[in-house]
Amino acid sequence: MYTLKKGDVTLEVNLNPLEIRSLKIKDVEMCYQQDGAWKKNWPFLFPVVGRLKEDKITYENKDYKMPRHGFFRDIKNFAVEYESDGIVTFSAKSNGAFKDVYPFEFEVKNQIEINGNEVILSYEVINLEEEKEMIFTMGHHPAFISKKSGVITFEKEEQFTKKADASGLFPIKPTYEEKIKQVKISDLSFDNGDCYFTQDLNSSWVTYEDDERKLKMSLEDYDVFLLWSASNDEDFICLEPWLGIADPYDKKNTNFEEKPRMIKIKSNDSYTCELKLELN
Repeated sequence: MYTLKKGDVTLEVNLNPLEIRSLKIKDVEMCYQQDGAWKKNWPFLFPVVGRLKEDKITYENKDYKMPRHGFFRDIKNFAVEYESDGIVTFSAKSNGAFKDVYPFEFEVKNQIEINGNEVILSYEVINLEEEKEMIFTMGHHPAFISKKSGVITFEKEEQFTKKADASGLFPIKPTYEEKIKQVKISDLSFDNGDCYFTQDLNSSWVTYEDDERKLKMSLEDYDVFLLWSASNDEDFICLEPWLGIADPYDKKNTNFEEKPRMIKIKSNDSYTCELKLELN
């Protein structure tokens, strides 16, 4: 376990697989501790988010099986590339280990910086292919300790849908039936692990607050967002900013090049996004 501490903020990061396991400010834990039905803390999502149609992608006439949210958790060669006061960068290269599930060679870098009461997470993907464009997307799946009296507030009113099909996939153009600007956790329903999903996010931030914890998450780099918990009985809430979407259930094929909302980078190019958390 790697510990990063500066001022009042302390993070603990599991290296292989790379996952934030603890986030504290003034010794108050913010991160869910796997003490409920879900046995993760804060997964990073790559090179897909959500589920795929038929649980596979097709690229250059070859099928590749891939699990929900991709295989970031299976990258087991992360190492510390750089560290300084309140900053650490973890990096890993694919080294041919994922050619049976993903047709590209890549490097991923995750930098964590503590700046006062703010935590800045930078997520970089580098295309190591010499001749072809790389296709991917990514996202965050953080779970925060919550109370039924806790309140979620968006900068602007957001529209959500919960109407997924039996496999958990939404249509290409969802019909939004829920409007949320501010809501109590107790007023949300997560029967059968349902989620609130929007692919038309307008807010640049969202907050969670109860009588012990308060956090503000910057959403400026993201246009997809989910609210999820494993059930109505759990004491955690997942605030999930994504850069892409799961395969729509009405998508006509599994061709990776035709998957909507994917990021494409040229050979030896890179893509970076940030997630900022302000803790109180």
